Amino acid sequence: MFENIGDILGKFTPQQRIIALLLILFTIAIVSVGPQMIDAIQPEVPSEYQSIVDSQNEKLRGLSSEVIRLNDEIVRGNQECTDRVVRREREILVYIDDIIRMGKSSMREKNMMVSNPMVVGNDTIVYDAMPMVIEDNTIETMVSALQSLKDNVKNK
Repeated sequence: MFENIGDILGKFTPQQRIIALLLILFTIAIVSVGPQMIDAIQPEVPSEYQSIVDSQNEKLRGLSSEVIRLNDEIVRGNQECTDRVVRREREILVYIDDIIRMGKSSMREKNMMVSNPMVVGNDTIVYDAMPMVIEDNTIETMVSALQSLKDNVKNK
């Protein structure tokens, strides 16, 4: 399109050339003088404020370290509490296992109650020769309930 800048500038009218020149000068002035102006506008921080800021920074560091220490203490306390709960659950499971074992061993003995029914006559009491056998299944119910309790404790 254009071979050099002279061709580009030749296409502008004199008024456009003046506006372009002013824009370039304004940009150069802002770039070169801008940082100095910003430094001049910023107020100097008095030394008394600097000491206040330094002391507040020191307090902030101290409080941050205190928060970290307290957080670590909370985490340790939670871990100890969790360990105690787990230890207690294991003890309970051992007790439940012992009770289940005792119940199962007594179930092997087939707890039965034997009763001889009585026949009451006029003035006599006669025992029947055939004893009545009553099976006691409460141990089985207890063992199954304990097994269910143990499963509930393990699952939580």
